[in-house]
Amino acid sequence: MKAYKGFTPQPDGTMKCRDKTYVEGETYLEPTAEPCVSGMHACLAPLNVLAYYPPAGSVFHEVEVDDDAPTHSQDSKVASKRLTVGAQIGIPGLVKAQVEYVWSKATVEDGGHAKGDSGAASATGYSGAASATGDRGAASATGDRGAASATGDDSVAVAAGPNCRAMGAGGCVLFLIERDDDWHIIGHASVKVGATKHGIKIKPGAWYQLVGGRVVEAGAL
Repeated sequence: MKAYKGFTPQPDGTMKCRDKTYVEGETYLEPTAEPCVSGMHACLAPLNVLAYYPPAGSVFHEVEVDDDAPTHSQDSKVASKRLTVGAQIGIPGLVKAQVEYVWSKATVEDGGHAKGDSGAASATGYSGAASATGDRGAASATGDRGAASATGDDSVAVAAGPNCRAMGAGGCVLFLIERDDDWHIIGHASVKVGATKHGIKIKPGAWYQLVGGRVVEAGAL
C-alpha cells in the first residue's frame, strides 16, 4: 500500500533514515517489523511525516509498504518488512496527498463544513470558505480569495488558491501557497500555530497568507 517517508539527503545522491541508506526506485527488506522497534517506517497520512522529519533539511518520497504492515497506536506510522522508494514529492505534494487521503476517509457536510474525527472540507469557488472542526481534520481553499480554517486537535488548513488565507487553533498546521496571476506556484510555507515564522508569532484564530514569500497576517494586507 502507498505511504510517505522522510529521508536525510546525502552528498552522493543517496538518502538515509537512521543508519540505513536508500536510493529512489530500490526495494529493501527487513526480517521483522514492529512500530518504533524494527522494520522500515513510513506514514499513511502524508503530513504525519513532518512529525518525524522537519521540512528543512529533509526530502519526502512516496513509498510502497506491506499491505499488512502494523500501525503505530498514536498516528498513521507503520512498520514494514518491505519498502520500495518511489518518487520524491515536496511540501506542496504532501499537502495535496494529505487532502486526498483525508477526503478518502471523510464524510463531508453541506456548505464545506466537516466535523468529527478526520473530517475534510474543501472550498473551490471564488471567496469560498472551508472549515474542519474535528480532530485530525483538513480544510482546503483552492479558489480565488478562499479561506480555510482548522480548529480541531492536530488539524490542517491549506490555502492553495490565489489570495487564499488560512487560520487554525493552537497546535494546528497551516500550509500557505502563493501564486502569480497565471496561477503558477511561486512560493510555499508551512507554519505551526503558536510558533514563530518570518519574525511573527502565528496566533490562534488569526488569518494568514503568503505574500512576497513571507507569512503575513491577512488582516494587515
